[in-house]
Amino acid sequence: MAQTRRRYLVCGFGSISYAIAFDGVDYVIRSPVTVIPWRGSSILSGCVAHQGRVVWVTRFDEFFLVPSPVETKGSWIVVLKRPELGLTHLGFFADLVRGPVSEPRLGNIQRVDQATESVFCDS
Repeated sequence: MAQTRRRYLVCGFGSISYAIAFDGVDYVIRSPVTVIPWRGSSILSGCVAHQGRVVWVTRFDEFFLVPSPVETKGSWIVVLKRPELGLTHLGFFADLVRGPVSEPRLGNIQRVDQATESVFCDS
């Protein structure tokens, strides 16, 4: 039986990079034209209109278990697959996006898992 290789998307934030599961990514937006600020929540940074969709943008560490907060206003937005949110699209800013990358090619890049509880859903 063939072994399934896990693929990752490498997201860079300044001098640090993390690898997230590629199958958890819906799509990536490069150089969003306009980010509309959102002041109604401490979690959300704003939203972006992209191809007829509204994507709400927040910090990487709101989605993934990382050792310290990650903040950036990078030139990429990574939009995640979140079926529990229905038509709502959520993403985060990154300075660099690269992938898909196979596990052996990650080297010293830290792999991170999604947080089990979504801060955007009622329990």
